[in-house]
Parts: sequence; C-alpha cells; structure tokens
Amino acid sequence: MQFAMMFIRNKPATATVAALGSDAVPANDKAPGSSAPTDNILATRVTSINGWPPHRLALVCRYKGAGPAGVINVQVFFYEARTGAWYPLTAAPVSVTPNGVPVFFDMVVPTDMPNTKVTLESMPGNTEFAVIATDPGAAANGEYDIAVAVDLTTA
Repeated sequence: MQFAMMFIRNKPATATVAALGSDAVPANDKAPGSSAPTDNILATRVTSINGWPPHRLALVCRYKGAGPAGVINVQVFFYEARTGAWYPLTAAPVSVTPNGVPVFFDMVVPTDMPNTKVTLESMPGNTEFAVIATDPGAAANGEYDIAVAVDLTTA
C-alpha cells in the first residue's frame, strides 16, 4: 500500500525542509493549480475508477528524531470553486500521534461531475484538500512525514 500524497515538515526548519507549523490555508485567490507551493494539497476524483465514492481521508504521520515525538495538530481544508475559498473539515485541529494509528477525516464529496481532459487540479468532478500541520508546543525536534490517502470505507 502507498498513500497518494506525502509531505515533510521539520522542527526546526532545515535548508531543504519547511518548518512544522509553517503552512497556512492557501489564500482564496490562490486557486488549486496556481504556482504557489502545494506539496500539502491532495487532489482526488469524487469517485474511484469503479465508480465508488470516497468517504473519508486517512492520515498518518511518521516521526524521525531523537526521543518521543509528542503530538502534532492537523486540520484539513477543502476547496470550493464557486466561492473560491477553502473550508475546514473539522471545527478545530485534530491531535495526531506520530507513529500511531491513522486518523480519519470525513470528506465533502458533492456530486460526480463529468471528467474532462484537463488535470485533476482544475477539472470539474474533483475535490482538493489542504493539510495544515502545526506544533501545539509538545512536538519534539525532528522530521515529520505526513501522508494522506482517500478511503472508500465508511468505518
């Protein structure tokens, strides 16, 4: 198994890896597919190749560093094109224990729209999610590999 998207954050930042907590929700005028860095954005179709709708996102975090990792906070946002804005899937960030069990987020999946020849990032019939990971103050110094996948199950 391999999750569809992974991004790396470090505490503290390094020359090549962004700091844990340095991400922000993309500006409303920065629609998906813009030139802004988007290594923490997952684009997915609203149905699988077999026509099954996704129900939730699965998120895991691997910590690489000295000592216990502590926890990190994660909040997931989805992009709604008609209003041109990002909306949170949860009212508040969710605590994630690195190297622990997956955390699941219920997805907003409107309706299946027709596929076109353009990329997933701009075609109707897709959903995009921005994953924002932050340090609640308890995260240890080290690397945090955060992976996200679409889950077709409901429980």
